[in-house]
Amino acid sequence: MSLLAPGGGFVFAHAFGIGLGVTLATAAVFVGAGLGAVTSFLAGRYLMRDSVQPLKEKYPILEAIDSG
Repeated sequence: MSLLAPGGGFVFAHAFGIGLGVTLATAAVFVGAGLGAVTSFLAGRYLMRDSVQPLKEKYPILEAIDSG
């Protein structure tokens, strides 16, 4: 993620200048990464849970993790 912010800053720099461009790009990278993490968590927690349930019978460690 840290490499994406300066790279985005150079793209934004053409429109907003180098200082504001890097600042906006850094903010965009952090917001995008945060939203991506939240979306992935919610998808795994609520949408994909039913597809993983049969694996709990095959792998007992998953049952222990789920109960914890």
